[in-house]
Order: sequence, then C-alpha cells, then structure tokens
Amino acid sequence: MVEERQWKRLEAIADDFLVYGRGKTMEEAIENHNENIENLFKRLRALGMTLNPNKTKLLQTEVSYYGHLLTSQGLQADPSKITTIKKMAVPTNKKELQCFLGMVNYLNKFLPNLSTVSEPLRLLTYEKSLWD
Repeated sequence: MVEERQWKRLEAIADDFLVYGRGKTMEEAIENHNENIENLFKRLRALGMTLNPNKTKLLQTEVSYYGHLLTSQGLQADPSKITTIKKMAVPTNKKELQCFLGMVNYLNKFLPNLSTVSEPLRLLTYEKSLWD
C-alpha cells in the first residue's frame, strides 16, 4: 500500500499509522507533517479506507507508540511500561520469570548491557534449572 519514495514520514504497524514531519523549525516540521497527513488521507480515500476519529490524534509533540515514547528529543522508554515492570511481583516460577524477562527485554535499547546483567535470570529459564 505504501510506496517507498512517497512515504518517508509514515510508520505503519497493523492498522496504526504514525505520520510525522521534519524541519529545521517547528513551522517547517508542522508544514511537512500537514503535507504528509494530506497524502495519507488522499491515499486512504482512494482505497476506500477510513480512520476512526476517536483514535485519531493530530499534531502531537509526544506519542506513545508500541511501548515507546516518541518525542521531539527522540525515542524514550514509555514511563507506563517502566511502572508496569516495577509493579510486577517477584517471579516464583519459570513462566513468571520468562514474562518478566520479556517485559524488560522490550526496553533493551534503553538498558545498556541488559544481556549480561540478565544472564543469571535467563539461565533459570533453561530446561534444567532450579525450578524443574
């Protein structure tokens, strides 16, 4: 659906679209954003597709998108994901530990040396572990 050269400021995952603009000034970024939105609307209209107005947010300076927070300063960990991890109970079995490691791993780009630090916990998820 999306032609590479026309859609340099569009990210799509399943039925979620993230359209953004860039520019040297905020005005340029907004103008670029509006052009990209207009192109998306034209394409969706041509395909007979519609957007849910209740889920549509325009001109956002901060967006939570698939577990990450996109801001004008760049990509950040979504604070709600960090809160969820902090509130998790201490794992008492292999399945709970795998769930915890999966949640933490989702934020690996923000956690230097995560692989090294979490290795002792990963070892507990192997077939022959203390929980077997």
